[in-house]
Amino acid sequence: MDSGRGYIEKRLGRFVGRINRLKGNMLRQCLIRNLDIRQYLHWLAGAVLTGNYDGFDQNYALYEHPPTGRYRIIPWDYEGTWGRNCYGRPCGSDLVPIQGYNKLTEKVLAFSSCRQAYRKILVKLLRKPFTVEDLGPVIDRMHNHIAAAIYHDRTRKHDYRTFMREKEFIRQYIHERRQVVKRELAGWKD
Repeated sequence: MDSGRGYIEKRLGRFVGRINRLKGNMLRQCLIRNLDIRQYLHWLAGAVLTGNYDGFDQNYALYEHPPTGRYRIIPWDYEGTWGRNCYGRPCGSDLVPIQGYNKLTEKVLAFSSCRQAYRKILVKLLRKPFTVEDLGPVIDRMHNHIAAAIYHDRTRKHDYRTFMREKEFIRQYIHERRQVVKRELAGWKD
């Protein structure tokens, strides 16, 4: 292993160890120094709104943002979202709580300032763009873009009629998810 990679792994290991060990103001300072908290809260909001159930313990990458030296997170593998699980089965719009459920999120949201910032992000996204009105044209455009390929793909698991109903399924998920998130926000303490 080269020394650069070893340093990166050790630094990440120290960060993970600290966030699991520290509490109170020392934890807060560690998070501020090492984590791009605002970007993390945006990632969290995206995972929560899309219902990315398996995106909290896996299906993401943690990386160091070179200009700041802080860790950031990026998602991948969003097949289990928008009201479907990773097998394509409906799973409901209330599967993911607004506070997520991994240890890092728990640590970040332990601080009132982070909860307040996160609430503002969610409220802003619920106003725009996480609405059927804003996302509907995107859904239509993407759906129409792949419709012919889906029609001709004989290897797919579900029939073409299921695909044709997917636009409405996603719209219904957005409508329901907005209600769930609003309800949870109303009862959530900053």
